[in-house]
Amino acid sequence: MQKWGEYPVEQSKRMKYMDVIANAIMLQNVVDLTDVLHEMRSEGFEITAEQLRSLSPYMRENILRFGKRSINMDEMPDPLRPKPLSVAA
Repeated sequence: MQKWGEYPVEQSKRMKYMDVIANAIMLQNVVDLTDVLHEMRSEGFEITAEQLRSLSPYMRENILRFGKRSINMDEMPDPLRPKPLSVAA
């Protein structure tokens, strides 16, 4: 059995693939966070800039970042439709 270090091209491909997966997860987290924030505003919650600064789309808990993935290429996500979020001072 040969080690990945003996195949630098394959190792590089795997690293790039993992970057794409991590970026896709973070983008989905941004979409989900934004949807929740809009829902909270519509329910009357006041959202401040200070609160928004504490949020991060890079979640490090409860996620299987380096696990196996199953991708359904037939299922397309909803298009991104960013809306401005009013923030309390």
